[in-house]
Amino acid sequence: MRLRDRIHDCFRLAADEPDGEKRRRLLTFYVAGAGFTGVEMIGELAEYVPILCKRFHIRREDVKLVDVDGLPRPVPVLPEKLSGRVERRLTKMGVEVVMNASVVGVGENFIRLKQKDTVSEHAAGTVIWTAGIESAEITADAAKEVRSAGRGRIEVDSYLRSVDHENVFVIGDNMFYTVPGEERPVPQMVENAEHSAGTAANNIAVSVTKKGSMQEYSPKFHGIMVCVGGRSQAVANATEMGAQAGDKLGVGVVTSIADSTDAAADAEGVAQAYTTVSALTVNADGVITSAQIDAVQANVKFDATGKITTDLTAAVDSQNVIGAGYGMKAASSIGKEWNEQAAAYAQYAIGKTADEVNGTAVTEGVPSDADLAASVTIHVTDFNSVITKAADSAK
Repeated sequence: MRLRDRIHDCFRLAADEPDGEKRRRLLTFYVAGAGFTGVEMIGELAEYVPILCKRFHIRREDVKLVDVDGLPRPVPVLPEKLSGRVERRLTKMGVEVVMNASVVGVGENFIRLKQKDTVSEHAAGTVIWTAGIESAEITADAAKEVRSAGRGRIEVDSYLRSVDHENVFVIGDNMFYTVPGEERPVPQMVENAEHSAGTAANNIAVSVTKKGSMQEYSPKFHGIMVCVGGRSQAVANATEMGAQAGDKLGVGVVTSIADSTDAAADAEGVAQAYTTVSALTVNADGVITSAQIDAVQANVKFDATGKITTDLTAAVDSQNVIGAGYGMKAASSIGKEWNEQAAAYAQYAIGKTADEVNGTAVTEGVPSDADLAASVTIHVTDFNSVITKAADSAK
């Protein structure tokens, strides 16, 4: 609430400020930190700025948004390719992304940055601090006596014991541990805390009772997600496709694991999650006014012992992102890729209600109407399901 009021006050004061320098300072916002919180904060602010500009009669070009971090790329826990997407998305939203710059000073109306050996001072009306996670106070004190890394994280061995004291166990955000074969230490996030707690609990019990066996920490994270805005892009896409003011937005998701296979002595198994999603708008009569359909196929391979052999940190792109790279066009009887056919079916749904879309004639899941079959020859059962769910959730 305080931050929201602060942002509102800056725009309100700037609207009546005759001094150009003071006005520019009031409308300059820095976010220190380009991790999850930092990029999500600046992304939300970038989407809110046009609303405030309209409310207070301020030009968008008069507002300056900067995200700064001493790291070489935003959200470094993501694969480099996805970090690049985050940076491009922020830049497109009007955010200046400054990497390899440490914040060395913050004053009432300025921020000081250090890049290599150069320190520079910049006017800033508001600085929002999101840079990093500090360890717990007790851990920070202990870190003075044992080996530790930045921000008081204590170095641990594979059993989550301090490398200096085998009777001291450390978990979650307070631990510093790099899994063998990985380049970076385990991330400071909830899933790591949950996994490490179980391992540490077992190892503490073993060390006290002398029964059972110690377990090495080998986390398998399910993946991470960062949201960089999205509202303005969704509104723009929906409007371009025919949505009108007053329409309701809904999202539907269906996931299938039917194509998963067991591992054998001579062949890996595959746990496949195939997720289909639709985002659409409906008018007051329940008629679909805009729609998009996409899907993500995530395959996790494992051997006969249950060991996962897939790189769980690798990016998984959606079908629309993959586009022609999916390779369906060559095998398609109508010469169209999956994303082209999904787009055609989404276009077909516009102007109909969800019930009408569900009433589409199909043969073994494939459209049987000649006109529709000219552009869609893939199974549409899941398409109909997500369209129905999206329409039902619209609000």
